[in-house]
Amino acid sequence: MIWVLRNFRTSNSIITDFTIYAIETDCHIFKDNHFSQVFTLEQVKCMRDFLLFACENEDYFYVGVARTNLIRLYQAFPEIQEAKQAAASNGDKRP
Repeated sequence: MIWVLRNFRTSNSIITDFTIYAIETDCHIFKDNHFSQVFTLEQVKCMRDFLLFACENEDYFYVGVARTNLIRLYQAFPEIQEAKQAAASNGDKRP
């Protein structure tokens, strides 16, 4: 995610799309170890923020997949949705 954030405006690398696709909570690679067992809550919050950023920058990111994966992330981790709502009540205007 760091590389993508640093380079998304200047690179046409497919890594940008791959990064968005990789944040899929029900991907087959998590069959043996569920997504929530692999990543900490702080890591999941970073993924949420990355997907929100992607949704806000549709000229550079595949927004359809970003939105879908964001919804799946909220379903798998309802506590990050609650954190987002608390931030919004404190003046944060992000979706």
